[in-house]
Amino acid sequence: MKYLFIFISIFLFFGCFGKPNFMGADKYTTGAFMTSRWYLNPESNKEDIPKGTAFYGASADKIKDKFIIKNYEKTQDGKDDIEIPKKDIWTIKHNGKRFNYQDDDNLFIYKKQGNKYIKHTWEGGRIVTLTDGSEYPVKECYSDGWCKLYPNYWKIDLYIRQSILDKPLSEE
Repeated sequence: MKYLFIFISIFLFFGCFGKPNFMGADKYTTGAFMTSRWYLNPESNKEDIPKGTAFYGASADKIKDKFIIKNYEKTQDGKDDIEIPKKDIWTIKHNGKRFNYQDDDNLFIYKKQGNKYIKHTWEGGRIVTLTDGSEYPVKECYSDGWCKLYPNYWKIDLYIRQSILDKPLSEE
């Protein structure tokens, strides 16, 4: 019973992130690396905003052009108010494998300890992999082939390999 209550609480809590008009946005999603807010494009009709689950996943991707999407970094104080420029948000070259089958060392998130990069581990013990089809905010890249990501959920410096960067959102 205790686990059922926890599951329902988490489901309701995260379900509210997509609710309309959160922080002035028509859609709001948050992840470990950035928060996205979708604002209805002034040229679009308010009736074009779908209701319920039609505003999620692949259905939402089909109507992206009706919105202005802004992305924000995960700040140290928990606020999502520093906008990330589109030129800093990159898609990646991915092999399509799920996180639990990933064997390409390029497709993991790393942290730096001393002068070594090691794979970053989620609190549950799972190593954090780059997700197929996702976008990542890259703050800066270095001559050693690594790129530092914008502030994140874990509030630590995290890195990805520059060789897997495909294209920034500003080129789409």
